[in-house]
Amino acid sequence: MANGGVNPVSGERALAREHVDRVLSVMTTCGMYDSAGEWVVDVGMPAKSGVAGGVLAVLPGQLGIAVFSPPLDPHGNSVRGIEVCRQISEDLELHLLHVARSSRSAVRRTYTVADVPSRRRRPEGQCDMLEWVGRRCLVHVLHGDLVFAAMESVIRGIVEQADEIEIAVIDLTEVTEMDLAAARMLAALGTWLEEEGTVLAIVAPSGGGWRP
Repeated sequence: MANGGVNPVSGERALAREHVDRVLSVMTTCGMYDSAGEWVVDVGMPAKSGVAGGVLAVLPGQLGIAVFSPPLDPHGNSVRGIEVCRQISEDLELHLLHVARSSRSAVRRTYTVADVPSRRRRPEGQCDMLEWVGRRCLVHVLHGDLVFAAMESVIRGIVEQADEIEIAVIDLTEVTEMDLAAARMLAALGTWLEEEGTVLAIVAPSGGGWRP
């Protein structure tokens, strides 16, 4: 549902696009029974609850959430499920009316230091060493607005390559805005990489044009 009806792992279409839009519309307006209006205000994601204690929430184009906890409120919704979704939405700024900016890929380009050769003439041994070291330093140039979904994609790519690099550089000079959730994720990435023995270097925009 969050991926337009297509399984994000297999690529198989599970539901026609036009049906996805209709189902999400119904989920938004009445998926949480009599508390649907309060849910939209507080959480801001299309959702459907069940009297067994389950809650399914969707933020189109970004993620899906499934929570299960049987104790119900007077409306027949999971008490803990609602609170979990509310906290996730608040922490990651996922309200559908708040996240109006693009969540497309935030990576403009990726390269290693070895891909940008020096013009200085060096002995062959030094060139070989610089080539090896350069391949262990990966640079990600980001752009646009960094929101949860965009930053998650960037971080996932870095984590998958962590065993192959010693320095990860994130260039933010072309970033126009970073929300709080993305900033928290970036900080957590730095902590994790440090524990793995990898250095995270941040290239911040010059002039302080924006603040995370």
